[in-house]
Amino acid sequence: MHVHSDHEPVVLMAFPVGGDRKIGLRLALPKGQTATLGVVYQTIRGAIGFEHTSNRRFFSPRHPTGFRSPQVDVNLRFSTVDVRRFIVYAASTPKVSPTTTVLFVRDGNRAQADLPTLLTNDPQAGLTVVCSGYAGPDGLVLRNESVLYPHLRSACHGFGFGQVEWLDDHTPIV
Repeated sequence: MHVHSDHEPVVLMAFPVGGDRKIGLRLALPKGQTATLGVVYQTIRGAIGFEHTSNRRFFSPRHPTGFRSPQVDVNLRFSTVDVRRFIVYAASTPKVSPTTTVLFVRDGNRAQADLPTLLTNDPQAGLTVVCSGYAGPDGLVLRNESVLYPHLRSACHGFGFGQVEWLDDHTPIV
């Protein structure tokens, strides 16, 4: 299902029956663009954690798509076991124009949500919080946020992850 930030922004993904509580995150990018895809999460015990991955400009795997230009992906598998809430963010390297992209979220039931978003590629607002999530009694509630921030520290504060010490604006001390 396609989840737009301005029209029907929320989707419920039921917990899988078999116990695989991981979700797959895939950010589709035009060939040659580098980006970091990450998750900030809070466990049910209140601990805050970070996971992220980046693609490299020349070594990213390509695959054929329906788009007019070649595409590369940034992939991250994230376990939602004992997670209360989380945000998914993407940060890109500076470019002349913004990049319209889609974050594909797939759960253990093979259900998929497509979250369109924008990477500004601007150093003043270089980080996009693509979506937020909450583990409820019936499954994961995802909300397409598509909110811009200048850095990871401000995004964490904006979404209530304030109990983090920082080395700099992009590097948490964990």
